Amino acid sequence: MNTCCFTRQQNQSWAHFSGDYNAIHFELAAAQKAGQPALLVHGMRVILDLQQRMSVPAPGLQNALLQFSARLRAPVLCDALYQIEAEHGKARLIHLESGEKCLQSRLSFANKVSAPSPVFRQEIPKSQLAALQHEWPRDLSCQPWAFIAGVLFRQQLHTPWHFPFLTDTPQGLPAPLTRLFSTATVVHTHQDITFPARLCTGELPLHSGLQLISDHPLLMGSAQSGWVIQNTLHATQQGELAMQIRTTLKATTST
Repeated sequence: MNTCCFTRQQNQSWAHFSGDYNAIHFELAAAQKAGQPALLVHGMRVILDLQQRMSVPAPGLQNALLQFSARLRAPVLCDALYQIEAEHGKARLIHLESGEKCLQSRLSFANKVSAPSPVFRQEIPKSQLAALQHEWPRDLSCQPWAFIAGVLFRQQLHTPWHFPFLTDTPQGLPAPLTRLFSTATVVHTHQDITFPARLCTGELPLHSGLQLISDHPLLMGSAQSGWVIQNTLHATQQGELAMQIRTTLKATTST
């Protein structure tokens, strides 16, 4: 049986890399307020760990475009035992004691990807990529696709946007998603990653920086039901697609 267990130390190493210091990952009282009996594991940390257990495309398919989609159906808890089922391009993470499916994912071929309407352009220079490589969690395999996905997710968390329900921002100034962690319970629900199959193997693509195009986060919901936040980030390297990620979070604010 293929099993795994996530720890607070893994939460700490992922937070050090990503800047995601959401209290539900470190404070039991915050996790209990969210209705959970233990600390929650970072959703992106679980997603990256699970995808790296899936099959690598055959050498002849290195130029293909891949689509990885993950859905977090239930929180993944620290110090609990989970079973991993992975076969035929699909993977599941199952709570061993209850049998609950906490995460389901799928890896498949993708069609040509289109960049989002450019609302915000950024660049991650070569020097920053090299620095982030040294901050990558040592307990997480550093495959090229996983590293780029982690870097882009980190960028999504730190890019400032206007959130109408974020009332503690002075004069309505834009704020990063990390600001929500102090005012709302934020959980990761879906992740979609599109990338060239060559990133499944080989060396980290650190030869040049990444050029980024982002759309404005899509906001749906209300203060009563919670806010769904979705953002797409498109990255190229020397004019070629490096990766596109779409991240979906749910924020529940106190009323």
